[in-house]
Amino acid sequence: MDRPPHPGGGPPPAPRLPPRAGSERTRPAGDGPGAVRAGLCAALLLLLALPLLLSASTPGASSPPADEPEARLGHAVYQRRCARCHATGMHREGPAHCGVVGRAAATQPGFRYSEALRRSGITWTPAELDAWLSDPESRVPGQAMDVQVSSPVARRRLIAYLATLEPCTPVAARRP
Repeated sequence: MDRPPHPGGGPPPAPRLPPRAGSERTRPAGDGPGAVRAGLCAALLLLLALPLLLSASTPGASSPPADEPEARLGHAVYQRRCARCHATGMHREGPAHCGVVGRAAATQPGFRYSEALRRSGITWTPAELDAWLSDPESRVPGQAMDVQVSSPVARRRLIAYLATLEPCTPVAARRP
């Protein structure tokens, strides 16, 4: 039997057969390669957002009040410069920062501070935080923090954010 030539050239397409049970065309919606890819994308997105979600849901965590632009900008500085080692509601590599402004240095229960910081006698006032953040080692030789915030504007914003944090609850400051 001669068939007319296929418009795209080459052999004509195979005749369509009815779908078999269990074939891709009879699978329920949400099953198949597209669904697997969508599920993997959703899992990857959740994994990337997990640190932010955890810090936001941590007891003692706080977002700055919307009417304080310096604190909002300071929150962004905190996420970039501090959140690798610190959290606002629990100890990590560094101590929890909840309620840090006005607190005596090295007094947050449940964290093991350096001897140098324990003996420093510092109270975390905005001025003291500014000096500390600009060069922790020159402020307290032998302390353990190795990060500096060289920009005075970034320090001012960061301190404005830290001032919005509520004091820690005893349970919140424990290590995860």
